[in-house]
Amino acid sequence: GAGNTFVDGEANASSWTFSQKVAVASLTFRSYRDAPLQFSAATASGSRVVDVLIHRCAASADGALLVNRATDVELVSSTVFDNRPGVATAPALRVRGRGALTIRNTIVWNPALAAEVSLEANTNAAAHFSLVRGDTLSGSGNVVGVTDPRLRSDGHLTAGSPARRKGSVDASVLVDMDLESRAATIGDIGVDEFVDSDADELSDWWERQTTGSLSV
Repeated sequence: GAGNTFVDGEANASSWTFSQKVAVASLTFRSYRDAPLQFSAATASGSRVVDVLIHRCAASADGALLVNRATDVELVSSTVFDNRPGVATAPALRVRGRGALTIRNTIVWNPALAAEVSLEANTNAAAHFSLVRGDTLSGSGNVVGVTDPRLRSDGHLTAGSPARRKGSVDASVLVDMDLESRAATIGDIGVDEFVDSDADELSDWWERQTTGSLSV
């Protein structure tokens, strides 16, 4: 899962650039000095980014994720969080060249950036059951974009996060960043599912990491 599989850019201006349809899943991208994910051709249309965390990158003018000429690209059950500007105008997500991006069940929250989504003319982006800071995108089921998602510094949800129980269910996304099962009905938004099997308002992931058991 993304909680244990890291791709560290080591502050380099490099990226994963795709010109064919792909699925990128269960990874954390951090410390890049460019958009770590770039879909750069019409032949990359239909690509999916699933269960991915992008954070602490120095976003370029192309953002932390670029869709260029590709259509029907989906960002699903992911979190784009706490990225910083490599240039003053850096957005989190950029769509250009008649590209199209759909955001589902995803948190996009980067207050240090100029914008979360940058759209050139003749491009399109929509969000569904997501939390996007300052959201002005078309779509349905979204949490209002002025609502702080209350994330831990590593992208996990806190007990008081407004992203809890506000997401949609995708039959193709069965586990979260820690390989915990996604809810079968109303789930959480983002790369993390707040699983609390003993109903003590402490996530199972945190209890196991901190004490080694659920008996806190």
